[in-house]
Formats: sequence, C-alpha cells, structure tokens
Amino acid sequence: MPDFSIKIIPGTDGVDQFQPDFQGSQPGDPLPAPSFSCVSFNNTTTRDHHITASLTSTYDSGDIPADGSSKVQYSLPSTTITYACTIHPKEQGQIILTNVQPMTEEE
Repeated sequence: MPDFSIKIIPGTDGVDQFQPDFQGSQPGDPLPAPSFSCVSFNNTTTRDHHITASLTSTYDSGDIPADGSSKVQYSLPSTTITYACTIHPKEQGQIILTNVQPMTEEE
C-alpha cells in the first residue's frame, strides 16, 4: 500500500481535479508528504488520465483508466513537485516533500 494517495475526482466544466486522500483535504490542495515517499494516483472518474511530473527525474504514469491507479516513489529531498495530466492540461497539482527528522529517544 502506498504511503500517500491523490484521488483524481470529477470536477466541473470538463476539468477533473486532484485531491489528497486524507480527511479534511479539498480539491486542489497540495499533498504534503515526507521526502522519499511513495505516492499513488487513483482515478475515480470515468475518463482516462495521464500524469507527468519532472524535476531531477521524470515521472510518467502512462494512461490511468477509470478506476485505475499508478504509483511513484519520490527519492528526492525537500522540494515541491508540480504534476499535470497530459490529456487534460488544465488539471494540475502539487506535492510538497519535506524533510522529517526522526524522533530521538529521551534518556
């Protein structure tokens, strides 16, 4: 199971939306995640989508059919990743990767 998930949800005016898959998130919100996270894109619409992102490495989901999914492991330190659907260019979103310090045991 991926660490984090982004839902592709039906939108308005023919433009579907991305929404982080956690309680309280809204369509269009960026996904906050620790660096080096695995993220899945889950298509809950009736249309195909094709997600791409590029930074120091390129991610290409290939076509994600209705009810399909794709996942990627981001092996990057703290950064912001912008992604978009190549089939529907107005559909865009962001993943904000942040460095997380491990908790230390108190003596």
